[in-house]
Amino acid sequence: MAILKVPRLDTLTRVNLTLEASEIVYDTDVEAFFGGNGQVVGGIELGSQGGIRFYREEIILSDDQILSGTIVLQKVPDTPSSVRLVPKNGIEQDYNDDFLVNGNQVVFKDLGLDGFLEVGETVYIYYTALPNIVQ
Repeated sequence: MAILKVPRLDTLTRVNLTLEASEIVYDTDVEAFFGGNGQVVGGIELGSQGGIRFYREEIILSDDQILSGTIVLQKVPDTPSSVRLVPKNGIEQDYNDDFLVNGNQVVFKDLGLDGFLEVGETVYIYYTALPNIVQ
């Protein structure tokens, strides 16, 4: 009997890959398999455990977001401390030091990112959430 073992990687690595047709990987952060079609960056989810899904939001910061120090996400993250915030061409920021998560809001006012992010800057936010929990 043959056993197929697919490559295992974390979410931040996977979302930057374009998997080729018939290529499969296992995302250890969200415990799901992803397959490729040569076009979709990050792959197409093939299956998961517990219904948790991975989300990636690309946000171009507005005046209101900078003034309030808050970014509203499409979903409520299942674990606030697992949210990852990465400015375009920047490094991953630290939860608790640079930002906090309150429900579906990423808050950076009066924290490490306050005064560093600018209007028009792009940030990427990666998180996991149950698909049926929306704000």
